[in-house]
Amino acid sequence: MNTAYIKFNSREHQVKGYYKLANHATVSSLPDGVYIVPVHALSILDEQNISYRQASDDEVEKSYAQIRNPAASVLLMMVAGLNRRKPWRRDLQGFFLFVERPEA
Repeated sequence: MNTAYIKFNSREHQVKGYYKLANHATVSSLPDGVYIVPVHALSILDEQNISYRQASDDEVEKSYAQIRNPAASVLLMMVAGLNRRKPWRRDLQGFFLFVERPEA
């Protein structure tokens, strides 16, 4: 089965398109709004006038990198200065959560 990596052009089209595809085909989603869709299912989007574009190789690689190393996004936030003083821990699925501590 040939697949395509796509991104929808708007949030509205993302919601409608994902709903239509999920009802008629096997669709996988990646971070940053990248979807893995069978090529034959793209006709469903075309029939419904749902706008999408092919995801670039860089966008696909970035999405897969986030799956392979979810800690990287947390570290980037910390380096960028966001939530720098909040401690963090992993939840049951291994995702990082920032833990709010009461002020003393």
